[in-house]
Amino acid sequence: MNKRSKLNGLKLARVATLSFSLLSQLKKQLEDYKEEGIDITLVSGSDDGMSIIDELKINHKKIVIPRDISIIRDLIALFKLYFFFKSNKFDIVHSTTPKAGLLTAIAAYLAGVPLRFHTFTGQAWANLKGLKRWICIFMDKVIISLNTKVFADSNSQVKFLYENNVIRNKKNIHVLGNGSLAGVDLDVFSKSQIKNRDQNRENINIPYNAFVFIFLGRINIDKGIKELLEAFISIVKGNSEAYLLLVGPFDIKDPVEKSRIENTINKTKNILRHNYTSHPEIFLSMSDVLCCPSYREGFGTVIIEAGAMGLPSIGSNVIGLEDSIIHNETGLLFEKGNKEELRKNMKLLMNNPDLRKRLGSNAYHNSVNNFSSSKLSQLVLDEYKNYYE
Repeated sequence: MNKRSKLNGLKLARVATLSFSLLSQLKKQLEDYKEEGIDITLVSGSDDGMSIIDELKINHKKIVIPRDISIIRDLIALFKLYFFFKSNKFDIVHSTTPKAGLLTAIAAYLAGVPLRFHTFTGQAWANLKGLKRWICIFMDKVIISLNTKVFADSNSQVKFLYENNVIRNKKNIHVLGNGSLAGVDLDVFSKSQIKNRDQNRENINIPYNAFVFIFLGRINIDKGIKELLEAFISIVKGNSEAYLLLVGPFDIKDPVEKSRIENTINKTKNILRHNYTSHPEIFLSMSDVLCCPSYREGFGTVIIEAGAMGLPSIGSNVIGLEDSIIHNETGLLFEKGNKEELRKNMKLLMNNPDLRKRLGSNAYHNSVNNFSSSKLSQLVLDEYKNYYE
């Protein structure tokens, strides 16, 4: 512990809807908090991320924050957050994810928390229309107005918020470094992992000569899972050496839609699915191309994690992914929702090893040079230091 640190003894709460949201990207940053002597408490629901929280021996307060609008449950969460912040006298409260951001902003403001930060990691309302869209935009405006400082994890997201009149000045929201929520832990996401490629494939029954596409994240309609499955089904019909790895928890609320997606996965050959993992680098090490056909993203951290291991990515041309994928340099972008264009890009990289190698090499250098988690952690700590006295 750095006892001379200006932040030694600072009481910090990081808040998100799910512990998975905190731990999937912030593990390195949380370790750096502890190194600085920060008294850190994580506030979220209790889910698949809890095992890592236990490993890191970080305080955790379980407060269930509904992701959808639910007046009664939202009020319960708001009161719980308020009393927790009030009784613990935090110096800084820092939130991510939309609903957690709104309730945290209100509760921390009312509780008199002196420093209140929020990081936008994408807009859930990007594809909504009508009243729901208006309500969500209003929620984001409340988050901005009640926080001491607000960040976004990509420059295209700031532009989007400005163009939709959520902010009047682009300077109202700040992007740290080149973007992303917490960067890439280069000690974890490293080309050195590739040496275990064949063994890792053998462990889950993937042939050593197979071509493996990987999807890493929540299995959700907004993540483009339907288009990905349809594109892969077309590919695997003509090439039995193609495999698709789906790594992440199911997040489909409609039971009929969920059942349909599960049945498609189960009946399609060469699709392997794994639930939440605390070691995504293992699955990336056995893969050739990352697919991220999302309808919306804040930045797309998984893109730069894959890049740090030399993998090119295919992603939809949406806000956030436009920052993490440089088209035809570190990966390929396609029109959102266009399954045929996605399929063509998948086949292109599968059948063109030289292009794949070039994109993968560029992706590696882009991640290593621009998105180190150590640099991002230091930028966040510097923000805390600038405000905390």
